[in-house]
Amino acid sequence: MSKRNILFVLNPSSGNCDNDFEQEIKNHFSTKSDFEIDFFIPDWDENIKTHFEQKLKGNDYEVVVASGGDGTVKFVCEMIYGTTIKLGILPTGSANGLAKNLKIPVDMSLALTLIDNGNTQRMSSLTVNGKFCVHLADIGINAAIIKQFESQEKRGIWGYTLAFKNVIFKQKKINANIITDKQTLQKEVYMLVFSNGTGYGTGFTINPHGRLDDQVFEIVMVKKLSFFRGLKLYWTNEKPAPEYIEIHSCKTAIAEFPRKVHLQIDGEYLGLTQKVEAVFNDNFIEVIN
Repeated sequence: MSKRNILFVLNPSSGNCDNDFEQEIKNHFSTKSDFEIDFFIPDWDENIKTHFEQKLKGNDYEVVVASGGDGTVKFVCEMIYGTTIKLGILPTGSANGLAKNLKIPVDMSLALTLIDNGNTQRMSSLTVNGKFCVHLADIGINAAIIKQFESQEKRGIWGYTLAFKNVIFKQKKINANIITDKQTLQKEVYMLVFSNGTGYGTGFTINPHGRLDDQVFEIVMVKKLSFFRGLKLYWTNEKPAPEYIEIHSCKTAIAEFPRKVHLQIDGEYLGLTQKVEAVFNDNFIEVIN
């Protein structure tokens, strides 16, 4: 029987620097003769995609496993999109929103056992302003929080809480003109989410009925703010009340704003924009969970 060939993409800047993820993975597979494992350590320079493409072309990988946060997962998804390669995830980053949506355990040994078993589900993706998006993109509050988070030293959940506190009281509503393949909407919002998943890595559920394996994404409009309710949503599994959000499903969407707003895609802050175009991607990725 042929061996299962697996590539692990280990983000060197993810997780606790005291953890030797490569050694943990090697230890896990040391007694499993039906697996062949390999490693790729990204340096995130301008040639990273070329380097990774060369790695894929030179080997017949059945699975590529992203070890890191949402940014690492996004990178791997974009690189294997349109191929038969399956995606695995080891959630070792500061924000692991997609892994939480897929119920992939943070515990390394449990997550590696999922890789062993190889059970998959299909997962959709989007293109947002020309950028690949596998989980969530948004304008407004959360994007501003990510910008703040990236500028401060404190990381993890406490870092997000600090960034939330520093941003939340400065937000003003913005008029959004939204045209989807189904309807035209004009709304005043604090945040507009282009949601393929259900929620953020903090545990905040923004799109309670969203599915990663269907053929639409959701536009989620945050119409009302409450600091204490916001904290509760970030720290608990409670779902947002209807008076706070409005949700519409679609396959394409264009949103325009009268002033520039913050934009983030899968946890990466991308600057200010007055227009967002989101399109549902045709192909699905098989993800192990």
